[in-house]
Amino acid sequence: MELFRSFMGIIIFALFALTSFFIGQMLFGLTDGISVLIAIVIGIGAEVIYRRLSNKRND
Repeated sequence: MELFRSFMGIIIFALFALTSFFIGQMLFGLTDGISVLIAIVIGIGAEVIYRRLSNKRND
């Protein structure tokens, strides 16, 4: 089960990071560097929220 949660965390991170990167570039016209930094922060935040919610369900 831990392997599945880890895999889902990676998938969630990737989806949120890619989506926020493209939104930052296309909608807001941000440069690559700023878009990457924002995407990483949003991706990490989404994964942390997922892990906290999945831990609450398993406790």
